Amino acid sequence: MTRLSAGVIIPIHKPGPTPVPKGTDLVGRLPLHECFNPKNIRSLQVSRALLGEGDYGYVQRGTMTSTHETSLPVAVKRFKAWVGMDHRKAAVYQTAITRLLKEGVDIPVGCMLRWDNPATGITEWVQVSEVFESGGQSNFYGDVKFLDAMVPPHLPAFVSNFAGIINAGYAPTIDCFHWLETGHGRIAKPLDLDWVIESGSGLTTYETQARSLGFTLHTAQSDAEKAGQMDRFVTFIQSLMPLIRSSSIQAMVAAFI
Repeated sequence: MTRLSAGVIIPIHKPGPTPVPKGTDLVGRLPLHECFNPKNIRSLQVSRALLGEGDYGYVQRGTMTSTHETSLPVAVKRFKAWVGMDHRKAAVYQTAITRLLKEGVDIPVGCMLRWDNPATGITEWVQVSEVFESGGQSNFYGDVKFLDAMVPPHLPAFVSNFAGIINAGYAPTIDCFHWLETGHGRIAKPLDLDWVIESGSGLTTYETQARSLGFTLHTAQSDAEKAGQMDRFVTFIQSLMPLIRSSSIQAMVAAFI
């Protein structure tokens, strides 16, 4: 058996019973964020079931087992060769995941892991996260058109996530939000983070972040003007500004109205 951790795969022996830590929500189950702590992950199995595909990679269904014997269905993103997902880039992604979650952005909880592919014998970096599916099909569908998310009941969560991405040091992109069917209606959830991460790497200068954010807002503004829905865009900007911590970014956003 192997244990997966951030950067290495370490052979280990199966431990005996482990005391259930405080804060578990079920007997023998870790809180979700702790399940995705690489130190708590014992193994990862990846099936051939394809949940989705994007420019950066393929998302497959998997099962992750923790050191506390918790088995959890997960989504496993395997990156395409052109991305060049190496140790350095994986660290950039892990930094982004950590910062976005710390800011309260409602991204799927997850982490970066090195996975030993049994089919090829090659170790590759993958992004493992909580999965949203029913009947073997992903509950995510379609990119969110910003104008559709700028109205109740979607506006408060959309603005909060948008501001959280900015405060984490990144810029939201046009296609990073996807609709998630919850069974109680749909919500706009930030899912596709690749271009978001490329926009900043969490270490961006003001100019880099502002340029990317400006492009996103300019596109949304143009769409609103064409649709005759500038009132939605203005309400969105007015709701967004107080949540942005950077005064310079706040001033740049304010210029759109």
